[in-house]
Amino acid sequence: MFKFKINTRPFCIMLAISLLCIGLFAIAEAHEIWFYCPQNDVKVGDNVSVEYAIGETLFVNPDPDWLDWIAKESSATKVYVVGPDGKKSEIKLGREEKVFAGTFRAEKKGTYIVNYVLENDFRTKTTNGWKRQSPEGLKNVIRSVNANLYQKVIVNVEGSSNNYSRKLGGLMEIIPVDDPSKAKVGDEIRFRVTYKGKNAPMDVVVWGSYPGYSNRSHNWCYFGIPDKDGLIYFRPLRNGPWQIGAEKYLDEEMLKEKQKTGIKPSFAAIVTFWIP
Repeated sequence: MFKFKINTRPFCIMLAISLLCIGLFAIAEAHEIWFYCPQNDVKVGDNVSVEYAIGETLFVNPDPDWLDWIAKESSATKVYVVGPDGKKSEIKLGREEKVFAGTFRAEKKGTYIVNYVLENDFRTKTTNGWKRQSPEGLKNVIRSVNANLYQKVIVNVEGSSNNYSRKLGGLMEIIPVDDPSKAKVGDEIRFRVTYKGKNAPMDVVVWGSYPGYSNRSHNWCYFGIPDKDGLIYFRPLRNGPWQIGAEKYLDEEMLKEKQKTGIKPSFAAIVTFWIP
């Protein structure tokens, strides 16, 4: 396919975006999903808060009407933090007024990665709306998704460490190659996108945004697809918190599974970080 001197990247991006809209993130229709640390200046000994929420604008005004939906994820999720020394510990998220939130204690200097893993979470749309279950036994099924979502937050405590680039092993993952905390506005930052442990193919769409870019959901300021090495090249437009996400669209293997079971497999990853 690379013998032709035709730039297929814009077509691939538009196709990926159109397919993205019927994937995992279409379920939170007209809303954003985020896993986020609102603290930037973290010191050793601090209790660090992370929050998981859904709302119309990224990181802003979470919608409490989605809390019951999020609560149903608990049986399919694992949340843990990996410290600068590689030590892994579990975090419990509890329901608050508008978000699900949890804390961990920053015991050492360096980079912590908080990971939210959601696997084999079945979501089925019927004529009566979305159900958090497989399509078996349901009537008037429109479509069904088996969601696998890997969200991580990078938290630096009195500076960063090499832990920011640690591979956590999700079926889909976004891994910083360069340290976001060392970047300035306008610098190029590389991220590697992997799918099942290998460099992501071109049938992955990547997006990025920050709070305040738009008050419209799913209106992101960055779009791209990985190159042959699974890399994307990102330039932050401003300082503060950013979110980069990626989702795989149907390939031949996934299409065969959908045709066999009637369930669309979905794989996505998100990373949240701060630009100083």
